[in-house]
Amino acid sequence: LCEWWARYITPVGGTILDMFCGSGTTGVAAIKGGFSFVGFEREPAYVSIATKRLEEAEQQCALLRIETAQTAHRTPSGAHNEEASAQPRLEVTDAA
Repeated sequence: LCEWWARYITPVGGTILDMFCGSGTTGVAAIKGGFSFVGFEREPAYVSIATKRLEEAEQQCALLRIETAQTAHRTPSGAHNEEASAQPRLEVTDAA
């Protein structure tokens, strides 16, 4: 559900902001969808959990060469859109 929601409301090449990151579910969906992600969490235990989950999601996508929403985007003429193929960016912030 979170992956669908991320694709539904986030434009191609967009950034998803999660002010209360928790265990990082929204961030994992962002990575799988090819979006940049910025998450904030104040509880150190959850920062550790989210960081681990986000790093694993990035590794899994890289290993499986998952074609993300960004890399799959084509212009109407069929040419590859260089701006949309930028690598997703991950940023985890300890809000404490």
